[in-house]
Amino acid sequence: MPLLVCMPPNANNSLMKEAFTNWQKATKNKVSFVFLTANACPDAQITVSYAPNKRKSKTDFSYVGNYFTKAHIEMGLLTKEGRPSDKALLLVLMMHEAGHAIGIIGHSNTPSSVMQPTVKKDFYITEDSIREINKLYK
Repeated sequence: MPLLVCMPPNANNSLMKEAFTNWQKATKNKVSFVFLTANACPDAQITVSYAPNKRKSKTDFSYVGNYFTKAHIEMGLLTKEGRPSDKALLLVLMMHEAGHAIGIIGHSNTPSSVMQPTVKKDFYITEDSIREINKLYK
């Protein structure tokens, strides 16, 4: 700790930083982050790229044994309907992908959880997700 997060220069970086910072606050600093703005950061554990013409986002991550090594978030910036996502929804989507990037593999069944398979603007980080992070980061 802290995890290094590498983001290319982009207008959405402040929102992405807010998404990670929300995880840091929710977990009471169990996970923390340092943000790097560059096109390449070889030492970063988490990298972010933006896909302005994609509707879906995805996070790929790798482990060695039980230990997290790297994650990459590809952040789609369009709604399901193909329109640019508004900031409130985009923040929740970024929080969802950040949750995967820090180790949450599956999805939550908890109502209003940011880790639901499909999220809405008012979703938030719920206790079940915080418990999962607490198990991963002892």
